Parts: sequence; C-alpha cells; structure tokens
Amino acid sequence: MADGDAALFNKALSYLSRREHHRAELKSKLLNSKVGNKHNIDVVLDRLESEGLLSDMRFIEAFIASRQARFYGPVRIKMELQQKKLNAEDIDRILAAADFNWQNNARVCLRKKFPEKAANSQELAKQRRFLWQRGYADEMIRAALEVDDDE
Repeated sequence: MADGDAALFNKALSYLSRREHHRAELKSKLLNSKVGNKHNIDVVLDRLESEGLLSDMRFIEAFIASRQARFYGPVRIKMELQQKKLNAEDIDRILAAADFNWQNNARVCLRKKFPEKAANSQELAKQRRFLWQRGYADEMIRAALEVDDDE
C-alpha cells in the first residue's frame, strides 16, 4: 500500500473508530478530507469491507438501534435510511428481524410527551399526529392509544 493509500486508510479508520458509517458516507468524508490520493478511495473502501471494518448492514443495525432508543418508529427509520441511499431490501430485512416491540415503544413515547390520556377528540388527534410524525404505522398508533384506554 502506497503512502497516500495508508494515509487514507488511517483516516478512514479514524472515522470508523468514532461510529459506524456506510460506504457512501465514508467515501464522501474521505473525498472532503485533505489526506491521500483521491483516486484510491474505492481501493481503500474495498479493503475495509474485505477486512470487515466497513459494513452497510452493520451501519443499518446501529442506526435502527439508535433511533429505537430515541423512540422513533419503523416508518421514519426506514425513510431516513432510504434518504441515505441504502439498499431498501437490506433495510426491510433488518427491520423485520429486529426483535423489538414497536407498539410498546409507541406507548412509552406517547406517555413521555403526553402524561395524561386524551380528554377529548382534539387531544386524541394531536397525540395521533405526534406518533405519526415519529414514524409509527397506523396500527401501532391505534394499539398504543387503545392500551392507554384500557389502563
């Protein structure tokens, strides 16, 4: 590996040591850095992938976990990942495999924002909109609001 490639490789490792990145994001960061030969970025990225240091799948998993922890729903998470130009099939597969109770997450999210149950239809609509904007599907919203009515 030439000196320029080694510098690019080390810069990429520096980025990856902070958090997961997907290939396109890391490529963009390396292109904007003032390190190494820009023509060899794909070679460096291929090496990182072959060594298991760079993985779009791992990035998707980490991204989903971070958004779940912040109470975002699967619809919004999927949209954000698609905006990052990641493979839609990979996103769907990982979201489906995620062993996670989205309805419980929606309920907890709702109670954090609205500690009291909706007293009227206006408040109920406001709570529905809130969960919808957070990325929860209609059936999840309905379930979260119904569980609330049962309590």
